[in-house]
Amino acid sequence: ALDPHYDIAMQLVGRAQFALGRDEDARKSFEQRLAVNPNSDMSRAFLTAIEGLAGRDAEARANLEKLLEVNPGFSVAALRTRYPYRSTAVMDRLADGLAKAGFTE
Repeated sequence: ALDPHYDIAMQLVGRAQFALGRDEDARKSFEQRLAVNPNSDMSRAFLTAIEGLAGRDAEARANLEKLLEVNPGFSVAALRTRYPYRSTAVMDRLADGLAKAGFTE
């Protein structure tokens, strides 16, 4: 079993859930991680995208603001090179959700 106090595990679980299209499960995982580590830009980025994709505009914008406070230089292009998923679909969904939240590169 994953140690819930090892917060990076929740990010990894959330990323897997997001990749599988289980966005509500992923949202819970990222929220759990952010409760322990509120400065995780990756968890914040995925949570922002999930809120954007779900049409929860106020939550998406609030998370985007927090993301850019934590990491003003955040870039989807940089993530694409740092996390080269076999399929581009995961990063495409992430970018789409972030765009819906108001993020521009």
